[in-house]
Amino acid sequence: MIIGLDASRAAIGQRTGTEAYAFFLIRALIPLAAERGHRLRLYFNQPPPAGAFPDAAHVEPIVIPRRRLWTHLRLGAELRRRPPDVFFTPAHVIPLGYQGPSVATIHDLGYEYFPEAHPRRQLAYLRWSTRHNARLARRVIADSRATRDDLVKFYGVDAAKIDVVYPGADPYMRRAEDDAEIAPALTKYGIQPPYLLYLGTLQPRKNLVRLVEAFAVSGLHAEGYCLVLAGKAGWLAQPLLEAIRGLSSAVSRQIILPGYIGETEKNLLFSPARRPWSFHRSTRGSASRCWRRKRAGRRSFAPAAARCRRWRGRGLCWSIRWTRPPWERLCGGWLAMPVWALCWSPLDLRTLAAFRWPGRPPASWTF
Repeated sequence: MIIGLDASRAAIGQRTGTEAYAFFLIRALIPLAAERGHRLRLYFNQPPPAGAFPDAAHVEPIVIPRRRLWTHLRLGAELRRRPPDVFFTPAHVIPLGYQGPSVATIHDLGYEYFPEAHPRRQLAYLRWSTRHNARLARRVIADSRATRDDLVKFYGVDAAKIDVVYPGADPYMRRAEDDAEIAPALTKYGIQPPYLLYLGTLQPRKNLVRLVEAFAVSGLHAEGYCLVLAGKAGWLAQPLLEAIRGLSSAVSRQIILPGYIGETEKNLLFSPARRPWSFHRSTRGSASRCWRRKRAGRRSFAPAAARCRRWRGRGLCWSIRWTRPPWERLCGGWLAMPVWALCWSPLDLRTLAAFRWPGRPPASWTF
């Protein structure tokens, strides 16, 4: 079988959530395809970084340069000219006009719950592309049960065509133990432990304004805590920056915006001697990010709207209710909790096995 994969997102240098999903999934599929005698065609809109994917006789990289409308014009034309047996898009959209067998991953429908957190054009495209993928794909992969349920609820997708497949944990995520290795990264970004760490694109849908407000009223800044918001600025990031500027200087100087953090330094920031907390936004169905943080020895906390609630009872993350918050009790009871007193239950290590690439045995589908 010839399997075509949209690898354009996996070739991006500064990987975030869906790009990392595509990157690690494709890397895991390459040896699996060899075991089963399949051939892979990886479609790129730019040459991938050297060494990103292993060279293999059964893998055909196809670079089709174009800056705009690459998916629907260039990729669509290539698929029609040389159709694979099945086409898989792990992080984007099925090209317009392509009618061959296809599989698509749909990561979340958070925009249906918080439409105001997206630009108008982006919101319209998200709704169209999700409906388009759900309608055309022979099988749909959902990151979580919450995403599956939302597809049925909002778009009327047949639940029988949806498979819930949890993403794997980052295989390169390891806790660093050498202080001499960690210190230069902390110094580079002006971070002094202890601190709370957020990693991700700075966007309103990540609930960061509320996190900044919580940090301001908690008094943690007076105890020497920093709040590190690591990631590049995304759409509608201005309200977050204005919220930080509106704080007193005593608080704002304890909020650090280091920008995008590379893979190596990311591990180092995750692994100081006193474990940092990590914060999850209010939507997204997958619990895999909680497991990535666990691998680096970190405890996670999430607002009550977060879609990883299934795992809270299994030692995965703490729940925080952000809606109409009693700030003093919230921050005194959770944010100021001594993190070194928290420990993981034995069930964690058993559950973690379900979040490894390639993870569970691959599913077989008939098209």
